[in-house]
Amino acid sequence: MKSKTKAKVPSNENGTKEETQTQTAKAQKEHPIVWWIFVVRWVLMSKFIILIGMTLSSALVPTFNAGDDVLTFDLRLDRNMNLNRIQGKNTNTTRQEDDGLVCYCLQGHSCDAHMDHLNWMGLGITGTSGSGQEQTGEMKGLRHDPKNLKCSTSANQLPNDLSWNEQNDTPTNSLKEEFYRVLLTSLTRWDAARFLHLAVDPLARYPSVQNLDMLSMIEKGDDHETSCIGKDSADKAKTVTTKSQTISTVMVMMETEGEDEDEDRSFLFQSSEQAHAFLPLTPMIIRTGALVLMKIIPLSILPPTFEATAVLACLLWNIIASTIAALALYDLTHRMVMLTHAAQVPSIVEDTKNSISSKGEEDYYTFADVASRTTIMIFCCNPANVFFVSCYSEATFACFTFLGYCFFQRATCHYKHATMFKTAFSSSFYMVASTMCWAIASHGRSNGALTSIFLFIHLCGRIVELFWKYIDVQNNFHTSGNLMNIAFQLAKELFFYVLPMISIISPVILHDRRGIDIHCTIPKTAITIRPSWCRYVNEGNFSMYTYVQRKHWNVGFLRYYEWKQIPNFLLAAPILTMGISATVYWIHNSWRDYQTRVTGFIIYHQQTITSQVQTVRFVLYWPFQALGRIRQKNEEQGKKGIYVKCDFPRLIGASMLAHYALLAGFTLLGLIVAHIQISTRMICSSCPAIYWFFSFLILRSPKIKDCGAKNRPRCSAKNCILFYCCLYNFLGVLLHVNWLPWT
Repeated sequence: MKSKTKAKVPSNENGTKEETQTQTAKAQKEHPIVWWIFVVRWVLMSKFIILIGMTLSSALVPTFNAGDDVLTFDLRLDRNMNLNRIQGKNTNTTRQEDDGLVCYCLQGHSCDAHMDHLNWMGLGITGTSGSGQEQTGEMKGLRHDPKNLKCSTSANQLPNDLSWNEQNDTPTNSLKEEFYRVLLTSLTRWDAARFLHLAVDPLARYPSVQNLDMLSMIEKGDDHETSCIGKDSADKAKTVTTKSQTISTVMVMMETEGEDEDEDRSFLFQSSEQAHAFLPLTPMIIRTGALVLMKIIPLSILPPTFEATAVLACLLWNIIASTIAALALYDLTHRMVMLTHAAQVPSIVEDTKNSISSKGEEDYYTFADVASRTTIMIFCCNPANVFFVSCYSEATFACFTFLGYCFFQRATCHYKHATMFKTAFSSSFYMVASTMCWAIASHGRSNGALTSIFLFIHLCGRIVELFWKYIDVQNNFHTSGNLMNIAFQLAKELFFYVLPMISIISPVILHDRRGIDIHCTIPKTAITIRPSWCRYVNEGNFSMYTYVQRKHWNVGFLRYYEWKQIPNFLLAAPILTMGISATVYWIHNSWRDYQTRVTGFIIYHQQTITSQVQTVRFVLYWPFQALGRIRQKNEEQGKKGIYVKCDFPRLIGASMLAHYALLAGFTLLGLIVAHIQISTRMICSSCPAIYWFFSFLILRSPKIKDCGAKNRPRCSAKNCILFYCCLYNFLGVLLHVNWLPWT
């Protein structure tokens, strides 16, 4: 009994706390499943709430008319329209002549079996058999035509319960259709419709062969009316009317082309040009996901149309991608905080043995866990959350970008808690993995190429480190063999960083090249019509992506600074303000840390700054010192008598320079180049630093009961962040879903 009592009574209160913190830290290290469950639970909960809010908003709030020029995506789940199609009340139907089905798969969509046998990715450049005219005819015959919908010939192979007909109008199927219509409609607004069109129609990036054919007939002087062949007189009359209208427009454009050399035949190439502004990763993932769902899930459970199946696949993928992004962000935050701990240096004392106690390590590990959890909570409730659920590219881009940062940190970490990753093999493996993730992200969004700036900053940091080693060699009169070693390390670092930078930029360049080939080179047919901008391709500095963004969306340097865009500036003001504040705060703390360190060096060596030249050198040396501290090893930090202790904020540490520099770059991009209203979702899907700054402001705030007059500013910052995230989530669910302008 006595021994039991003695075991229960702690020796002191601090000892109990230390033991508890040690056990907690060890549990966190030994059982990562604990924080995995935490992250997954928060992601699923937040996405479920947003999805329910979007569904209710779409069903209850009147939908705003966005205009006829806004692209929409038809799920083909409208019961009244389907009944009209079945009964033949609408001449623009998708019914088959033999059984009157409103089919699951339309001709030319990804689900069409004939698309598997068409080498559409390489028409005219891969040596496919047949002449150019035969290839054009095959492409035109199989391509999806939104003005003349036809069922895929493979639709007869699908079960009857996938096809919409009167005999299949059972309560169960009606309920399933209504459920999917209500659930999925809200995910197809604005740019989501563009991604979905590119996903279900693999030929959507190509110019309309039919329009090009008609323009070619005008140039040849052919009788266009004799070539109009329809199934019956009504179809023929309709086709002739449509072609006559198109040809009239073509002739007007040809007459005015000479008046303005930059005037394009926009009605011919508008759709394919606009499709080029959306990179292929997200549509490819949606398309693949929809086809996989058709294979692994009973078709009776899926939505009754392939378009709805594609939206369902996008929703599932966005949830998975958001979960992966959150897990990567948690691990990255934890490691960056611990790296900041490793960079903390002792005061100027001869004995540094007790400078960092075990208790301090446990405190840091506890803080790293708290900071990581806070960061994940903010990420799950970020102000652009609605775009992480809709069929946009934000979730996909954040997934691969954050995963790349996580792998890169594992490849370059030097603090002692990560000894298992210090080998050259593991560093190379994680560097290759991070490069692959960033290259994939660049296939999804063009701003993924800016990640190369992140690597460039780290490369500069390594060069500064090697330069310091070179100075040490010169001062210590070492042999030239050490200089050769430093030169070899410099060459290795250049290869280690330059090759990944090229790999990250390449997808955007290749996508631009492919778009030029599609419009200016292929298909190599008898049709000679090309966009007027093809004449600029050989000049060497032409970018189709930049041209399309400028032509169709007025994207360019300060092009968005107009009085009518003031509401959009107000929408983006909070995130831009936070981005600027985070950058300025990091610079302020870095300069303060530099002053403290250099002052300690001067005092220790009994030196003074006596001239203006020394003052200039003192100021100019700061950027190099900041770069040199990005990747300093733990054993390089505690040199006796060199530095003094400086309390650098843990979430705005010296090692986070590249992240905050990238945040500053995206903030500047949103301010002066891009549409300013996209700044919120662009920054939230690209920059971990914005979440770290939010967490920093929240964690430094006192508890509510301590929010007196003295602590009121800190409490206000925390409350403003929480209010900002909640407000933008609510407004996004309310406005974006109902075709109202949003970020």
